[in-house]
Amino acid sequence: MDFPQFRKYPNGLSFFRINSPDSFEELKRMGEKWMIETYEVKILPDRNFVNDLLTKCPDFAVCIEEKEYLEMRGKATGKG
Repeated sequence: MDFPQFRKYPNGLSFFRINSPDSFEELKRMGEKWMIETYEVKILPDRNFVNDLLTKCPDFAVCIEEKEYLEMRGKATGKG
């Protein structure tokens, strides 16, 4: 599988850039604001979460293009 991969939750409240099986970034909407968190995957529950993001499209998360992710990241940082 090539990286990065991009996903979002069906409700549009979280967007993900999966950099590798060991690293991902999440944009999470909290009311009117967005949080940007970067995660290093070190424990099994986090590995399972990344695996679900990668393999359970569209049941768990929706596959998206990089362009959509970058548009949302721009909004989250106030640059879009």
